[in-house]
Amino acid sequence: EGIIDAHRLPRVVESIGILQHGGKLQDAELDGLQQWFGALARWMQDSPIGKQERAARNNHGLYYDTLLSHFALFSGDAALARSVAERAKVARLAAQIDSRGAFTEELTRTRSMHYVTWTLNAAYDLADLGACAGVDLWDYQARPGTGSLRRATDFIAAYSSDAGAWPYPELNKG
Repeated sequence: EGIIDAHRLPRVVESIGILQHGGKLQDAELDGLQQWFGALARWMQDSPIGKQERAARNNHGLYYDTLLSHFALFSGDAALARSVAERAKVARLAAQIDSRGAFTEELTRTRSMHYVTWTLNAAYDLADLGACAGVDLWDYQARPGTGSLRRATDFIAAYSSDAGAWPYPELNKG
């Protein structure tokens, strides 16, 4: 549960890229940051809380994969990012998105629309990171007619003009 709270750390990684490009980081500083994020990625894989989050079948699992991929790529471990993206095809997309495009684990939450969109955001980020590692999650579909990012997008988009029609629990429903 503490791992998902790191969902803003990718902004730090992206900021490092800006600082590096602007000549504001010394090579030793960049190396130290890459080593630190590499150690964080190893901790995520080895710690009890990391293993628990990896096993989660809801937004926690998707955010775990997204964060791990981001940190792996930044620290130079493209092989790890590639394996996370490959595993995500079945463990995240096929397992978490049903044939309608719904993230079923999120639909029972008290703020289901929030959690569906938040989870979809993590899936988009993971698909972008997977592409960096040579894995296509954008067009992945286990079998025709099964869940995919396109179906998940269409599922939530159907309510974009009338969020009040959302048929699942939503405390913020007006």
